[in-house]
Amino acid sequence: YALNGYLFLKLFDDVPAANLAPGEGDVEIYPGSGYLELEPQGPHSVIAANASVDWTVRWRVVAIPPTVAVAVGSTTLIEFAQQQAAL
Repeated sequence: YALNGYLFLKLFDDVPAANLAPGEGDVEIYPGSGYLELEPQGPHSVIAANASVDWTVRWRVVAIPPTVAVAVGSTTLIEFAQQQAAL
């Protein structure tokens, strides 16, 4: 997500389509009035009573360099996001 000169990344393990909750994707997007919520979805599974499951989501916020074009389909933005995700 790019806004006001910053890139916001949520990094998490890919969930195969077969392991997603029925009718769900790997990221749910909830547009609100003045905000946007991006909610990563973990694998769909049964969790026994009193059990737990670990699933890690890393957040990263970085300033976007002026050499990166912020626009739909921008290859420089995609490359910059991929570089940041690899760190």
